[in-house]
Amino acid sequence: GQPWVLDFDEQTTGLTDQNTIQMRREHLWDVYLSGGQLEWYFGYHALPLGGDLRAEDFRTREEMWDDMLHARTFMEELPFWSMQPMDAVVTDERPGYGGAEVFARPGEVYAVYLPIGDLPPTLDLTSETGTWQVRWFDPRNGTWSQGQDVQAGGPASLGLPPSLLTQDWALTVRPL
Repeated sequence: GQPWVLDFDEQTTGLTDQNTIQMRREHLWDVYLSGGQLEWYFGYHALPLGGDLRAEDFRTREEMWDDMLHARTFMEELPFWSMQPMDAVVTDERPGYGGAEVFARPGEVYAVYLPIGDLPPTLDLTSETGTWQVRWFDPRNGTWSQGQDVQAGGPASLGLPPSLLTQDWALTVRPL
């Protein structure tokens, strides 16, 4: 009956200055929208990059620190402490990098991450009513864009992100 802490560490060969985009798409948002937390493993790399045992310059991973700030900004807009992973409520998305991630509190908010945004995902809003607002979030720069409102009561197409369709995108869906 006790809550568990979900922690993710030791990702593949580690975070470098060359794999930030891949790590963001495969791990960062996946873990956050599953209710977990992560710590970055740096691997074993020679200096000047360095790894877990000899990292002397954390600026070598600066791009990920920026990406994590953007993800945190997104998460702080959510009642994440009372949300649950619900990946099955989204269909029609591109399956790359594991497909869409969904963190939800039905009746209040659905948070969705798309590792590739070139297909319009469908969110099952069958158990909801009314009009719902879609807001797109760019995980590369932390900016928000307004999407098209959708009607609940059945599956709802969330449309496409505002630009850069081959990139990753996050979005929130909330009742108006």
